Amino acid sequence: MKPPADTDPDEKITLQVTRYGVNIYAGKIMEPQSDTHGKAVGYLTLNGESKPPGYEFRISVFPDGSKIGTPRVVHGSKKVELSINQSQLAGTMDILRNASEAYALYRIDGGVVHADVHGNYCRTNSPCPAEEPA
Repeated sequence: MKPPADTDPDEKITLQVTRYGVNIYAGKIMEPQSDTHGKAVGYLTLNGESKPPGYEFRISVFPDGSKIGTPRVVHGSKKVELSINQSQLAGTMDILRNASEAYALYRIDGGVVHADVHGNYCRTNSPCPAEEPA
């Protein structure tokens, strides 16, 4: 994947998710979208403490089989935009609801774009040590 033209060649934005919102649009057609500008059937907004400060993540949800666009950063509004297919929503929600710590990550390494949601799960009742994803 080529990085969008408005980003640095190497860049990293990390968000420790402390709150999120979910909107699912009732009545949307559940057919795969054929282009990257298709209509999402819902979205998640992830907020928390970010490095660099002030960024939030917006994840658009598309029907399974849809063509989804490359993740990108809108620096003017400090938003990271990425897309997932509907089948990825359950795993993403599990991280947000159940992980001891949840992170959203956007980075460009050597021109390759990566965007992920990570969770650290503790197996005991003791607090997890604070770790940022690599």
